[in-house]
Amino acid sequence: MRDSGDALARELAAAAAEAARVSRLISDSWWDDRGRELADSVARVGHDLDVQARRAARVAEEIAAALTSAPTALRLPSSNVRRENDDRGVRLPLFDDGDPDRAPS
Repeated sequence: MRDSGDALARELAAAAAEAARVSRLISDSWWDDRGRELADSVARVGHDLDVQARRAARVAEEIAAALTSAPTALRLPSSNVRRENDDRGVRLPLFDDGDPDRAPS
């Protein structure tokens, strides 16, 4: 799981770097207001990608930490049990209603 989280963070960081490169290329090539607006827009996308890359890396670290601190083996229920006594059937609790003629069972 950590590898896929790290891979996602790397891909997002690479996309952020590419967006920054494209933003610089637009800024260097297109000098008017529309060019600056487009360069700023692409730069904002790159910034957002960088933020998401850092978040993905942090989540990957948290998942890895949770996996290493989790128990290594789960104890599953089984039918391998032993009987403590020979009583069989369901035991229902009975309330004492105060009748002295009736003995509790």
